Amino acid sequence: MLQTGIVRIPTGTVYDPAVLIHEAARSLQGDTEILEQDLWRREQLGAVRAPEEGFALFHARTGGTARIQAAILLPAGGQYDNGLRGVLVTVLPADHTPPMQQLLAQVNRQMGQDAGFRQVLLSGPAQAAREATDRLLADFLRHGL
Repeated sequence: MLQTGIVRIPTGTVYDPAVLIHEAARSLQGDTEILEQDLWRREQLGAVRAPEEGFALFHARTGGTARIQAAILLPAGGQYDNGLRGVLVTVLPADHTPPMQQLLAQVNRQMGQDAGFRQVLLSGPAQAAREATDRLLADFLRHGL
């Protein structure tokens, strides 16, 4: 994640978790099938949506990748049919380290609590989103480890 930041994935405008999870799994690095199964299994335990902030979260611990990853699903036209503006997807390897888990928790927390960070990820230019992610990662490296 330190190399790729938060990957931006364009999608259609229909908010269908199964379809969106499939799209996310195809775009992440690792075993697509396992990533999709683990993301879907976690979604079935309870959806994480923040309609007032305009986003949802798909996240999972998975054996489908050896690295932490984050992506943002962005609908064409800026909004899904349910009003959400994007979906943050984070995956944590099954054999993760505590710093890996802390970093993804920080990304998830920033998305929920920092309106500026959220705004840039959901509708800002790609360069601004990359800079916001770089600042978050640099801050984590300075203070989080």
